[in-house]
Amino acid sequence: MGVPDRRATPIVYLGGPIRTMAGGTAEAVVVQGTRIAFVGRADRARRTAGEHALIRDLEGACLLPGFVDA
Repeated sequence: MGVPDRRATPIVYLGGPIRTMAGGTAEAVVVQGTRIAFVGRADRARRTAGEHALIRDLEGACLLPGFVDA
């Protein structure tokens, strides 16, 4: 647990519905290391992640953050 790994390059996922388990959707999610660092609007996600972030376009696919396939 704890804080995200600040050394890892952030990844911004956007371009498709991102389902929150709170019952809504978001435009974007930022993953930092092994943690979800931000969920919300795409413009804020890009600012939060910084200029060196990797951008992953979902091309309309749905993203369900937090699920781990074991």
